[in-house]
Amino acid sequence: MLKVDPFEHLGPGVVVSIDVGDNISLSFRVERTDPAQRRVHLHLEGDERAADGVEFVDWRVFMLLGQHRSSSSGPVAVSVPTELRGLSRSPLRLELEVLEGTALMQRRSLYRTTRPGIRARVRVDGATEALQGDVLDLSASGLALSTYVSPPSTGTGLDLEVLLPTGESLPARGRLVGAMARGSGGDDWRWNVQFDDLPAAVRDALRSYIHRAQP
Repeated sequence: MLKVDPFEHLGPGVVVSIDVGDNISLSFRVERTDPAQRRVHLHLEGDERAADGVEFVDWRVFMLLGQHRSSSSGPVAVSVPTELRGLSRSPLRLELEVLEGTALMQRRSLYRTTRPGIRARVRVDGATEALQGDVLDLSASGLALSTYVSPPSTGTGLDLEVLLPTGESLPARGRLVGAMARGSGGDDWRWNVQFDDLPAAVRDALRSYIHRAQP
C-alpha cells in the first residue's frame, strides 16, 4: 500500500464516498478543507432519505476519494480513516478530522466487485412473493441492489438468494440498512443490504467469486 496526502485530492466541490458501516456508503460533497487542522467539511449529496437509519457516532469512518491509477498495481482507491468531529442535520453535514499518516491507496477490488451480471432474489419478511434486482455492489458483508420496488423500513429482515453469472445460487439472510431513490421519478431504488453471519461455505464462495471476477 502507498501512503498519500489526501489533501492533494480534496478540494471544494469534490464528491467522496463515506463508508459509515458494513456495506453502507453515502456520497458527500466537500465544502471546504483546513489542512493545517486536518479538517474536512462536507454535506450530503442527494436525497436526505439516503441517511435514514444511519447513526453517526464518534468512531472512525472511511472516506474513499475515488479511483486512481498506480503504475505498479493498477486501479486503486484512496482510503482515508478519519474521526467524526462535528455533525448537523437538515441538511446533513459532517466535520471530519483526517488522521495523521493514515491515508492509503489500496485495491478495493480485493474485497468487493461491481461487475455487471449479478442478480439477487429477495423476500422481505412478511411478504409472500420475492422480488429480483441487479446487484450493483457485492462483498462478503452485503450488497447494493437496484430495483423498481419501494423499500421497506430500515432494519427489516430479508431472505436473499445471490445469483452469480457462473450459475451459482448463494442463500443469505440480511437486513435493509438504507435506501435511496436513483431516478428523478422515484421509481428506481438502491437498497443497501447488510448480511447476517453467513455460513462458512457461502462466505467462501462469495470471496472466491469476487477474487475470480477481478480483471
